[in-house]
Amino acid sequence: ENNYKPENRRYLYDFFYDNCATRIRDISQKVTNTKIEFKSPEDFTEKTFRDLIYEHVDKNTWGSFGIDLALGSIIDQNA
Repeated sequence: ENNYKPENRRYLYDFFYDNCATRIRDISQKVTNTKIEFKSPEDFTEKTFRDLIYEHVDKNTWGSFGIDLALGSIIDQNA
């Protein structure tokens, strides 16, 4: 209901940090009475955004070129 208000319908979309998936996480944390604990898997290893994207997009394709061009060097940060 809050997001449907005219003043909240639009926001500056951020591919990694402020998008439809992160909004669900943020709202869930805000409206629950108990703290939500996010646990990492036992075999967790840090990866960059590029590493994570390239797990689903073949390197040296037009898709990977477009991602590199559109998202720039920020995707080399750890996720």
